[in-house]
Amino acid sequence: MLATYEHEVSEVVDAADTLLRERPPLEALSCWVARLARYAVTKHGLADALRKAASPGNDLSSTDTYTAIVGALNRLLQANIAAGTLRPALDAEDVVLALAGLWQLDPASDWSAQAQRIYDIVLGGLQLPTDRGAAGGRP
Repeated sequence: MLATYEHEVSEVVDAADTLLRERPPLEALSCWVARLARYAVTKHGLADALRKAASPGNDLSSTDTYTAIVGALNRLLQANIAAGTLRPALDAEDVVLALAGLWQLDPASDWSAQAQRIYDIVLGGLQLPTDRGAAGGRP
């Protein structure tokens, strides 16, 4: 059972590199987060591990699963930073914390739509600022 779990986590992690080879960085990031959310909802072990990692006082940052997920996310973030689509100096562990709402999704609900809304909110904070005057924001 553990070997199956580790294999499935490896597939999620490896998907980051595959997506980066096949798609533009921002699209690769979006697809990977959707895959991660789907996996987290269907595999409660990963959801629990990442939820605990995002909780104060529970340091799971040394676990293989957490480290692999953060590493894959970091590769996606760095590709986007290099492409100029995301803010510089993003920290993958901070982004995992920002995405922690994904680990709270109810598999019996319309979790996919909610996951997309959560991702859209987080992505908005990761992207480079645009012309704020045109968007009605502060100058």
